[in-house]
Amino acid sequence: MGKTTGCCQSFLLNYETPKILVIPNTGVGCVFRFAQLLVLLYVVGYVCVVRKAYQEKDSVISTVTTKVKGFAFTNTSDMDPRFWDVADYVIPPQGDNSFFVVTNMVVTPHQTQSRCPELPNPSTTCVDDCDCIEGHSSPRGNGIQTGLCENYTTTVRTCEVLSWCPLEIDTKLPKRALLAAAENFTVLIKNSITYPKFNFHGRNILPHINSSYLKRCEFSRTTDPHCPIFRLKHIVSEAGEDFQDMAVKAGQFGIVPTIVNLGAALALLGLVPKVTDWVMMTFARKRDLYKKHKVSFLNEETDTHSMSVGTSYGTQ
Repeated sequence: MGKTTGCCQSFLLNYETPKILVIPNTGVGCVFRFAQLLVLLYVVGYVCVVRKAYQEKDSVISTVTTKVKGFAFTNTSDMDPRFWDVADYVIPPQGDNSFFVVTNMVVTPHQTQSRCPELPNPSTTCVDDCDCIEGHSSPRGNGIQTGLCENYTTTVRTCEVLSWCPLEIDTKLPKRALLAAAENFTVLIKNSITYPKFNFHGRNILPHINSSYLKRCEFSRTTDPHCPIFRLKHIVSEAGEDFQDMAVKAGQFGIVPTIVNLGAALALLGLVPKVTDWVMMTFARKRDLYKKHKVSFLNEETDTHSMSVGTSYGTQ
């Protein structure tokens, strides 16, 4: 009991203080300096240069409104002549932050609700009527099976379905886009951004832009750079630009993130001696000697007695 109490007091009440031991070992020194170099390269090269951790950042509040305009006319063998406007080719109806323009489609003319063989796939091919289940509807199918096995071609048989026939084959796309004229459609983009933390507000509709100007302008880098109306083919061509070149300018210096990241860097540097000590006392050839000088236990009674004896000898 007394021994256990002594061990607990020794563990809880002893004070440990760092001890500096200079070791003239080239290998250990190289490991220590190399680890420090890696930390510095990470902090300076990646954290500061790549991630720009010295900048203070804020989440953007953005509102984008789009309005597409354009007309097209198609006259193909698969469908009757048709005039296309915004209500036809903008699907779903345009809203905030995005728009979608139809440029191509698969047209299956003269479809009616009737019975026809299903398109061939592993779950619809059959040999006889026993392979088809009346009333069954496959999630990947095109209708409800009638229970009959019919000839799809001279060599392939599939289950007959009740559906819109003839079935649509969506793998046979027109080689030339049906709405190739969509490249000349235009879109009006209204954008406003706010950074509450920095009290910054901006919008792409400048004060001098009015309704009469919007009716006649079209964006051009050289002649009309402030016009918010873009031709779709120009937007696609501009997609090849590097976004990072633009993003280099959205942050500003902030003392708080700088201090936080410097603190993290110092913490990483503080780990370097621990790693070096572990390497030194685990893999070094003289690890027993290093352990002997690295860890010392103070015995106050013995050391005090030695000091008193040394002092008495000195006074004689």
